[in-house]
Amino acid sequence: MNATYSACEEKLSALIEEHEDLKMKYSRLKEDVENIKREKDTLIQEHLALRKDYSELSERYSESETRRHISYELFKSFVDDDSQKVMLLDASYAIRYINRSAREWMHISDEQERIGQRLFDFMEYTDALKLKEKIDKAFLNDSEEKVKKLHIRLGENGSPVKAKMKVSRVRYRDKPSVKILFS
Repeated sequence: MNATYSACEEKLSALIEEHEDLKMKYSRLKEDVENIKREKDTLIQEHLALRKDYSELSERYSESETRRHISYELFKSFVDDDSQKVMLLDASYAIRYINRSAREWMHISDEQERIGQRLFDFMEYTDALKLKEKIDKAFLNDSEEKVKKLHIRLGENGSPVKAKMKVSRVRYRDKPSVKILFS
């Protein structure tokens, strides 16, 4: 009986020890669950704050785009009605805007048919090099440069016409650009 009693005591002792281990594991798991809940709550708060910030930024961006569009339309209405012949080029010398006076002078019926074309496509090679040099100088030095005795082709297959130009650096639609005034 002593052997049976000893075996039972050993089993009971092992079960008590296993029970204590399980209680400790349960306690650690309970702590882990509480930590996860706290982290989840923190993440939810951060997510809500980010959604609010995103919403505010989206609204500000939309307002900015609206103001920029209004500014562009005001600019366009002001410059389009100007009697001076104005053309705007981007940094790659592509035409980005031509006002009404310049379109009429160049025999262009639709502004969009020339947007994106390089101004140099309407000139002889030597004149294009001369103009490019003046554009670069005006752009880099933020100065106004005058170009005389250049020949520019008007219309689709028009013959070259002498032109004088004033070249200066400007910003157009928030990008560096070059303004050319023809005379």
